[in-house]
Amino acid sequence: RPSLEKVWQVSVASVEKMTAQPEFELYARSESPHHANLSTTLSSDVIALPALIGEKVKQGDVIVQLDDTDARIASTQALADVQELKARIKSEHNRHKADQRALQSEQRMYEIAKDALVRQQKLNASQLVAIERKQLAESNVAQSELAVTNREQSIQDHEPRLAQLQAQLKRAEARLELAQRDLGKTKITAPFDGSITSVNVSPGERVQAGATIATIFDTAKVEYKAQIPNSVLASVSTAIAIGEKVHAVVKNKNFVLDRLSDSANLSHGGHDAWFSAEDSSQIPLNQSVKLVMKLPEQQDVIALPISSIYSTNLVFKVVNDRLESLNVDII
Repeated sequence: RPSLEKVWQVSVASVEKMTAQPEFELYARSESPHHANLSTTLSSDVIALPALIGEKVKQGDVIVQLDDTDARIASTQALADVQELKARIKSEHNRHKADQRALQSEQRMYEIAKDALVRQQKLNASQLVAIERKQLAESNVAQSELAVTNREQSIQDHEPRLAQLQAQLKRAEARLELAQRDLGKTKITAPFDGSITSVNVSPGERVQAGATIATIFDTAKVEYKAQIPNSVLASVSTAIAIGEKVHAVVKNKNFVLDRLSDSANLSHGGHDAWFSAEDSSQIPLNQSVKLVMKLPEQQDVIALPISSIYSTNLVFKVVNDRLESLNVDII
């Protein structure tokens, strides 16, 4: 008797070519490019915590209040230095104007003294006055000349004196700016609207300069980061190059590819990609999800269930009640 050929029961499906949009499942994690570590340049004591972990804050809201006593004193002293130098500069301008007026008077006095000396010299030559009168006239001329010389020197020194005072004022203003900045640093404020993820201090605790006091992320700037494998990178890059959007779905919410890294990730391979929400939905930070990326539409493709694919690219078709293997390109 001829032996019976063994028969296998298999599931089959009729397929046909179509235009379809391939989907690719990726693992993604939510992160924010606006995730700030807040610190201060001061060493000071914590006075109060107006906001705590998990609270939503607006830009400029105080998160941590530090003791501002030392900073206020330094700011007041720096302000006093600036005001003093401004007064000295004003005084220097007044002095210069007074010197110019005084020089005119002293020059007239000098001319008068010289005329008096000439008269005394003539009288002395005629022996009509005592020698002491002539010596007194000579002394008056010398004193007047010295006064004019000193006044001219003071006028010439006006510009250097003023430049020196102005340089001192600039240094004082810089110290004031630093002091006011330090005073502002006693209030740790939110740099943007967001949610606080950590507060690392308590009231009464001493904070060291440069230490991270709190962290905050922008709730409106959260996105999903995923790794796009090299097998689909060309399709994604082509879509971006022609201005076509690459869409994705996470938990029934729509996202769009916002950025694609130009360099491969050394630890995982593939390229980093960031997907942002198409609406104003807020995304929890550090959330791991499955992201379904929708590739650009492909023509003349066949949709197959994943269970029909063996190895990486092998499927079977039924021909005359027999199975024949077929290599396919997986999109």
